[in-house]
Amino acid sequence: ARSLADRYAGPLLLVGHAVSVMGIARGLSGFEGDMPCAVASIFRLDRADAGWKLVANGDTSHLGEAIAATRFH
Repeated sequence: ARSLADRYAGPLLLVGHAVSVMGIARGLSGFEGDMPCAVASIFRLDRADAGWKLVANGDTSHLGEAIAATRFH
């Protein structure tokens, strides 16, 4: 993920499953807090100075309540 992020200056979409998505988000942003990872949740990182900032942490606002309740940590 870091290699791809370094290679492309524009938007980049990476898709994966819970553990891989959390690993990418943590690895790029350095975020060490809780990462709720429900089914089909969204993590968004924006370029910030020389690194990345986590701006959406497991967002499920696009899902119904029943699916959003299924979380992995």
